[in-house]
Amino acid sequence: MNSIRPYKEININNKKIRKFSNTLSENSLKWHRDKNNRKITVISGKNWKIQFENKIPFEIIEGCSYNIKSKNWHRLIKGSSDLIIEIEEII
Repeated sequence: MNSIRPYKEININNKKIRKFSNTLSENSLKWHRDKNNRKITVISGKNWKIQFENKIPFEIIEGCSYNIKSKNWHRLIKGSSDLIIEIEEII
């Protein structure tokens, strides 16, 4: 099955830059797990949150980085502006 991704992505220097529009449907932000550990850095975005399985969602802040362990269930919760993040895979 081929699903439509809720973001646009470009690759720069082995890092992914993803943009999530604030006009996307909340239902398009699905619970998921990543194959590898990741470090995400918020380039811009207001009021976006991340939620890990069995945890309370928390706001992600511009300029801050967050580590996501492989195979941990998590999801984004839509904010009030577009969200742009940098993703670094940690293998």
